[in-house]
Amino acid sequence: MKMGIFLSLPLIGVSLSAAAPRAANSRWVVNFADAQCLAERDYGTASEPFRVVLKQPAIGDVIQVSVSPGRAGGTAAKQAGNVRFDGDPPLTLPAIMFDTPAGSTRTYLFNVPVKDFARASTAKVMAVSAPGLREEFALSNVAPVMKLLDECVADLRSLYNIEPSGRGSRAAVKPPQGSLSGMIAPADMPEERGGSPRDGTAELLLLVDESGSVADCAIVGSSEFASLDGQTCAIMRARAKFSPARGSDGKAVKGAFHQKVSWRME
Repeated sequence: MKMGIFLSLPLIGVSLSAAAPRAANSRWVVNFADAQCLAERDYGTASEPFRVVLKQPAIGDVIQVSVSPGRAGGTAAKQAGNVRFDGDPPLTLPAIMFDTPAGSTRTYLFNVPVKDFARASTAKVMAVSAPGLREEFALSNVAPVMKLLDECVADLRSLYNIEPSGRGSRAAVKPPQGSLSGMIAPADMPEERGGSPRDGTAELLLLVDESGSVADCAIVGSSEFASLDGQTCAIMRARAKFSPARGSDGKAVKGAFHQKVSWRME
């Protein structure tokens, strides 16, 4: 697993007119971190930051596309949105909108199926829209970025002893042991725009290190409520503790914990 490697891909200039897509002002930076596979690119300025981030979780069949306009205001919400490449028909997808804890940045998250995101490799423009968001981005060098993310995910699965297919732990490894029961209290129920969310179930993947701590949390199946998804991972990072995975020799190794967490209104 390559850790902490940042790879810059060449920047292709795009002339910008009033009707043109937003042009990139930086190269793609691919981060082969020890628990995440990310590709980031800036489309804004120092005074008006605007970032596009691609994240490929270690399991699942989606590419998480995050768009951060750098402005905030409001609570988390799930909204109707779409993603479109060039002149193709739009992909109708939920847009999960949330603000950073400090309230300085708003992020819109789209879970795009891998088979549909493949179109980005040859497309010139990606358009995203949701209430409060309507942007077009000039694309370049997406194919090599996706190749690198695929390689990163393969390394991540190997490092955390996940089967190459992404389905379960390797046979020679005993997965992390622990229970999430009782970890979430009624007081943890977050607020959603328009009031409290109703019942929801979030499917999550926790990457657990040799000490039993959570190295990363990814929502691989949304509860359909932005606030529940965000709160689930926040709680897991803060409170979850496991007996680490064990290799055939009994020594602690990295592992993955895959489970659904249900929230219920009392």
